[in-house]
Amino acid sequence: QISGLNQWYDASDASTLTTASIVTSTTSSALTDPTTIASCSLWMDAADTSTMTFFTCSFTGSAITGALGIPDCKLWLDANDVSTITLNGTNVQQWNDKSGNNNHAIQNTASSQPLYNTSSGWTHNETGASLNSVYFDGSDDIFENVINCDTTSRTVFVVFKSVGSSDGGLFHTNTGSPQYGSFLPNHNSLSAYTGVGGAWLPSAVMSPWKPFHVTNNPKNSLATILWSPNHIMSRADSYTYYEGLSSYSIQTGNMQIGSYYNGSQKEWPGYLAEFIIYDRELSLDEMGRVETYLRDKWGTTSIGRVKEWDDKSGLNNHATSYAPSYAPSTNSSGINSKNTLEFDQYQANIMSLPDNSVVQSETPMQVFAVIKRLGTQ
Repeated sequence: QISGLNQWYDASDASTLTTASIVTSTTSSALTDPTTIASCSLWMDAADTSTMTFFTCSFTGSAITGALGIPDCKLWLDANDVSTITLNGTNVQQWNDKSGNNNHAIQNTASSQPLYNTSSGWTHNETGASLNSVYFDGSDDIFENVINCDTTSRTVFVVFKSVGSSDGGLFHTNTGSPQYGSFLPNHNSLSAYTGVGGAWLPSAVMSPWKPFHVTNNPKNSLATILWSPNHIMSRADSYTYYEGLSSYSIQTGNMQIGSYYNGSQKEWPGYLAEFIIYDRELSLDEMGRVETYLRDKWGTTSIGRVKEWDDKSGLNNHATSYAPSYAPSTNSSGINSKNTLEFDQYQANIMSLPDNSVVQSETPMQVFAVIKRLGTQ
């Protein structure tokens, strides 16, 4: 009724709508096995849980309820045990050692005392419970001379969550040699910082510590480090086990928690939950018992995540996860009440296909994927 009309869409007029349809009819019978069509190079089926292998952490010894369940405990700091904390207001002046060796963490300078966090900052991944932790601000919080480190072999367990980028290691054993005396630096450059036994890159031991770097989002983390007079071994999230730095010379000196010194102080920012040291090299079985105790207590990365997802094409292009920190979980009713893999964008979940697989070649291919987006990125 008005001149100059160019376009008019009226959804209330059903006669103007054409319903979209999906072509389901074919000249052949319905497909139940993609490999019956030639050149199928990859077939991942999350509904078939038999194709999945999960991360586990098993041990044959008896379960423990604390660090003293394994002999030769030298240091045991437990932030959730309020009775071990001496406060100066809301700051920690003294954190008592539960090993019985009186290796207490003490800081009498008020400005360098970390905060005792009782209300937020640490949430159990599975139960959702809030747990106490000690918060280092990355500026000047530090415990010095906690324990003397000699040439004795030691096994160290650290439960922590890094919250910012810093050159500073969570702890170090020798102020005069930060390159090999600093552990777990929270730096944003994976190519320059390893996080185990040094701030410079020994490539053989870089991989286990990827889950602990600030390039991933902050998460509850469990690190196991073993050092002896001439080498270092490491585990991340109770799983990845590396023997590296075979030429490593053990560093001696007083341990410092919260930073290291390399001409200037390098502080570490984050939450420290539990710190345990044994005066010997623990067996893998003993490590598993301590790690299980810590993982259950603090809710670090769940072990029941997908380690490998098998390719059903017959070409063995299996997808693998690097470590539990990176691994996706499963959702039994993810899409139409069927099992799916669930990738969390905030936890850097990722799986990798073989480098030589056809799906990573330049061969033309056609891909079919069934997905449901959950995130915003």
